[in-house]
Amino acid sequence: MPPPPGGAYNARIQVLVPTPADPTTDPAPAAPERLGPYEIVRLLAVGGMAELHLARTAGPGGAARLVVIKRVLPQLANQSGFVRMFLAEARLAATLHHPNIVHVYDTGSAQGSYFCAMEFLHGADVRQIFRAVHQQRREAMPIAHATNILAGVSAGLHYAHEKTAPDGSPLNLVHRDVSPQNVFVTFEGGVKLLDFGIAKTSHRMTASRRGPLRGKLAYTSPEQCRGEPLDRRADVYAAAVMLWELTTGQRLRRRQGDTPERITRAIIEEEPPPPSAVVADYPPDLEAIVMRGLRRDRDARYQTARELQLDLEAFATAHGLALSTASLAEHMRALFPTEIESWERAEREASALTEHIALTFQARTREAAAGDEAGGGDETPATAPAGVATPIEAEPTARQSILARSARFARAEVTPRAADAAAWLRSPLALTLLALILAVVTCVAAAAAWLLWR
Repeated sequence: MPPPPGGAYNARIQVLVPTPADPTTDPAPAAPERLGPYEIVRLLAVGGMAELHLARTAGPGGAARLVVIKRVLPQLANQSGFVRMFLAEARLAATLHHPNIVHVYDTGSAQGSYFCAMEFLHGADVRQIFRAVHQQRREAMPIAHATNILAGVSAGLHYAHEKTAPDGSPLNLVHRDVSPQNVFVTFEGGVKLLDFGIAKTSHRMTASRRGPLRGKLAYTSPEQCRGEPLDRRADVYAAAVMLWELTTGQRLRRRQGDTPERITRAIIEEEPPPPSAVVADYPPDLEAIVMRGLRRDRDARYQTARELQLDLEAFATAHGLALSTASLAEHMRALFPTEIESWERAEREASALTEHIALTFQARTREAAAGDEAGGGDETPATAPAGVATPIEAEPTARQSILARSARFARAEVTPRAADAAAWLRSPLALTLLALILAVVTCVAAAAAWLLWR
């Protein structure tokens, strides 16, 4: 089976089919590592505090289930304070059972390692969705789907915010990092909120863990920038920032500043621009929802995520927009057709599936790291490609209503822009870049030759 082409956001991905082993030359495969009831398939990534592994466990009748194992690094496993914090936060996350929150199945220790086992998801996070929308030259995600995603996020947040201790007292749980990287949309149309591992309850908040460093700065609330104690309204603010961006196709904080200091001042001191400053025909009732969620004074903001969810659902009903899982799944299929095709092909080759998962994960991690090093992080480009009108440039009379586009999107097909790509390759900018690359290669070759022959 030839390897399939790369996906919409992971062009280097291939499904690798292992060649048959030669018993005369190849050593016998080592027994798979086990961690409690889990069989480690392979390492996915290593972070500053933990490793991520793809693993599987056998279910009733021998059915295997893939999970993701987060394991404390060996050098930290003997630090009792860190281990207690890791296990306490993992156990807290494991108590959250909601369709819009990624599920933590298990926590524990085995062979001197401390770990938690989490639900394995197949899809893309909102940061990757931003990029896919932009790559396909779309102004923004259709409002029906953006509303659907944020309604799901709000539902998951409200459930977590309402969580109580065994004695019935409120935990006052705050996620503190609601951002595009931590909102995941499966290819089946499910919306999942990730990474409650840094969530904090009011019982365990400390001054050393306040402030914007624990979350993505662009989605940080004014009170968090000021280092004040946080409550659920900080998560509501972050969700409203995401709603602003998904429905306009632009980054909110990039419009307000390009350095951490400037962005922080803007969050604390400036009112965010209304979406209608970017999209001329933006629905006024949706804008009222967005701007209420973005109030700098948290007492004037939505007081609960449930209030935000109810207003989003009422908006969708008033405009005939169905918040449909099936419709969102079709949208994801249109945005990531090659990724889904390669996954389905890998599923038909059981031996290639785990390799495909690992390579996909690694490519996404490299892409995110490259974006962070370049200062872009999860941002989409500030300007559209040449020849494509941004929402603020396009005349409203020349464009369909964004509500009409949203209602019709399920019947539309996403087509490649090969002509646009060819036109760009013939542009002066592309020719200049090519000439520059050739000049650099020539200089390097000349320098290498001089070093060899001197």
